[in-house]
Amino acid sequence: KIYPETEIISANQIDEAYEKLTTGKAKFRYVIDMKTLK
Repeated sequence: KIYPETEIISANQIDEAYEKLTTGKAKFRYVIDMKTLK
């Protein structure tokens, strides 16, 4: 019963999350809240 740590982000936080992923600073798996898409 091992699960990844996730962080739910809104659509306007995608750029910030991508930057963290590419620089190796991400500590979570990001999940985009689809309700925030317009």
